[in-house]
Amino acid sequence: MLLFVTTWPQQALANASSEASFTAQLFRTLAALLLVLAAILLVAAVLRRLRPGFAPTTGRQLQLIESQPLGHGKTLYLLQRQQEQLLIAVCGDQIQLLARWPAMPATTDPKEPSCSA
Repeated sequence: MLLFVTTWPQQALANASSEASFTAQLFRTLAALLLVLAAILLVAAVLRRLRPGFAPTTGRQLQLIESQPLGHGKTLYLLQRQQEQLLIAVCGDQIQLLARWPAMPATTDPKEPSCSA
């Protein structure tokens, strides 16, 4: 019994230090996990900004002008191919051409109307 009384404080101190060590390790692990998640979110945000619609299209025949998500896997795409624009709807695994028209020429000054009297 005397042995138990004399060793009990040492065991309590050892357990307390191992719990503190475990807590410190837990906080370090959580901090590292949060850092990795923040890095993943940052990379995802940068890649979203640099999606193919915003990339330079020199030398390409097909250019994405604009896309508009409609929800539930439905998206409208406005594409330009040479001197023609195409409006395409994508629903799941189906693609449908909605409209086709000649591409509008680039105006030199957007403030001036291009209609003739």
